[in-house]
Amino acid sequence: MRLLEEFGQSRFEAGEKKGIEKNKVETAEKLLKRDLSMKFVSEITDIPTRELETIYKK
Repeated sequence: MRLLEEFGQSRFEAGEKKGIEKNKVETAEKLLKRDLSMKFVSEITDIPTRELETIYKK
């Protein structure tokens, strides 16, 4: 039973992390659409500038 609990917990944590990352990307998109600098958005979201360039092109 303990193994199942640990497996469930790790899946929960993975899902939580994925949700946090998705929120960061959505926030970055909103900030970039408001013409804030990539450097500023990178500092706020902790997303590297190179990754923001990819996000912004979408």
